[in-house]
Amino acid sequence: LLAVTFQFNFANDGSFGFNDPMKGAERKAALQSTAAEFGSWFNHTATISVDVFNHNTGDIGAFAVAYFDESNPPNDGFYAGIPQQKTLGGADGNGATADGAITVIWENAGPLSVVWELGDDVNNGEIDFQSLVIHELTHLMGFASDVQENGADLWDSGLGNPSVWQPFDQFLSDNAGSRFINPANQHRINVPAWQSAATGGTADNTGVFFNGTNAVAANGGNPVPIYSPGTWEEGSSGSHIRIIDPTYTDATHLMVPFIRDGQVARRWNPVEAAMMRDIGYDIVMPEPAILLTPSGGSTTVTEAGGTDTFDVQLTVRPPSDVKVTIAAADSSEVSVNNPTTLTFTPVNWNSPQTVTLTGVDDSDTDGDVVSLVTASIVVAQSDPMYGSAAAAELTVSTTDNDMPLNVVTTVFDENDANPADGTGVSLREAIQWANSHPGGDQITIDGNVSAMFLTLGQIEITETLSIVGNGAANTIIDANNTSRIFKVTGGDLSLKDLKMQNGVTTVGEIGEGGGAIQFLSSGSLLLDTVQFVNNLTAASSSAGGAVYVGSGGSLMAVNSVFQSNVTLGDNASGGAVFVEGGTFTIQNTIFLGNRTEGIDAGGGAVAADFSSGQIAGTLLQDNFTKGEV
Repeated sequence: LLAVTFQFNFANDGSFGFNDPMKGAERKAALQSTAAEFGSWFNHTATISVDVFNHNTGDIGAFAVAYFDESNPPNDGFYAGIPQQKTLGGADGNGATADGAITVIWENAGPLSVVWELGDDVNNGEIDFQSLVIHELTHLMGFASDVQENGADLWDSGLGNPSVWQPFDQFLSDNAGSRFINPANQHRINVPAWQSAATGGTADNTGVFFNGTNAVAANGGNPVPIYSPGTWEEGSSGSHIRIIDPTYTDATHLMVPFIRDGQVARRWNPVEAAMMRDIGYDIVMPEPAILLTPSGGSTTVTEAGGTDTFDVQLTVRPPSDVKVTIAAADSSEVSVNNPTTLTFTPVNWNSPQTVTLTGVDDSDTDGDVVSLVTASIVVAQSDPMYGSAAAAELTVSTTDNDMPLNVVTTVFDENDANPADGTGVSLREAIQWANSHPGGDQITIDGNVSAMFLTLGQIEITETLSIVGNGAANTIIDANNTSRIFKVTGGDLSLKDLKMQNGVTTVGEIGEGGGAIQFLSSGSLLLDTVQFVNNLTAASSSAGGAVYVGSGGSLMAVNSVFQSNVTLGDNASGGAVFVEGGTFTIQNTIFLGNRTEGIDAGGGAVAADFSSGQIAGTLLQDNFTKGEV
């Protein structure tokens, strides 16, 4: 990552301040670490040499001052100081000479007696050292005006003549948005307009303003008010943001002319960052945000009460407290044990606070579920710096402890409302579970389960479902000649690698056919490597000894076998398969020994009514119709 590096040259100007034998090393370290943080905001590479002086009297009129060196400029224009020139890729205009300087006053400085706080715990009566350092370094990097009170520049160009200014000065304007300096007129300044505004900032809409494009956009479409008090203050007027409570204060903006003791802003407001972009810099400040760090790199809890933790911290030090609330998006899967609300202060903002999560037990076999835990700013109780910070999200996996219901583990037809009881998960229980989970599920058969005997009647399927067996010789669904096997009223049904036998229906209407499967959905029925054996439909107007497809549904049967299925009754149709009002495709399938019997019976193997379809690569053998025609 790019950054500006500051090389400090500490003056040997006494045994106090940075040279104090007890405190000097700590103060130097605080200056260097603060400057390193500040330098990381610039997406540039440069090394800026800065002389550092100590001062122990109050005659400089401020807690600290900074200046930047300037080399001989052209006759007119906007001409940056050496630090800005070097940072933006220009030549080093002053060679081995320091690029700028900072002077800091220390304790016992007369009327400006100072108690500095170098760290984050800044209390009332203490001055924030880091805030002052960043403030002065910002001036050193070009947040400053070269316009004098009367409108002259600093190069004795002559009042109203072609002049040389700082890049900052090109954006200075009056309250109507008219800029004072005209680049098209050899950078002359409008002297009367400037003199009127320079000490005219006694009301919110008067005086000097900064109207750079980025700054105006960041400031809600308004120019930024510049400090222009009724009495000109050398070194301060024109080079700071005007204090207008509560919008522009030392709590919200770093570049105001005065700061109080205690907690104040320590980083640029978005408006100040935009002003630095206007004068030419590429700024990449870290945004105020919530940082979540899962323990071990991920967060997993269990329904058995297993817990996990994650840490929460802020990315940027706030001037005042920030409250963060923690909430689970799905409280049926995970709960926030403690704490649910965190408070971050200007002191502990980057100290991780640990939150514990616990899995929530349920009786639903829903598998391992992924949900979110969010950390959100409590805006009304937090420093405005974090008012627009987005909620942070953490992905949490809850491990299910319930018996999986999509795997059949027992041959018995049971429905005891709790698959963990009894002999295991029955086919009926698995299908009922799938019916309660819209969107499509797959049921598989445990390898130890072979013949499954239905004793509780037909099983209704209402949602899209796939059932995969272990081969027709190993997975047999047997209705024991007591009921139909499946009635399908919704979704698609896919069956693979299994056998369905001894299904029976005796209801007389044609739409009630299908000894093994009655498919009344408008979806599709896919039969892949499925055997239908000895299924029966026996009643008046019977249809489809094994399979009945109605309601506009479609049938696809491949690599399957229909053997010894029977339809009995007047108008019996389709000894094995009947399709009504739909479509069908039958490929590579065997129809063997299927029959229909009854008056007007028809279609010993396959019959269709108001349907279209095709049969290809299929063996039809020993199928017949018996009865009067």
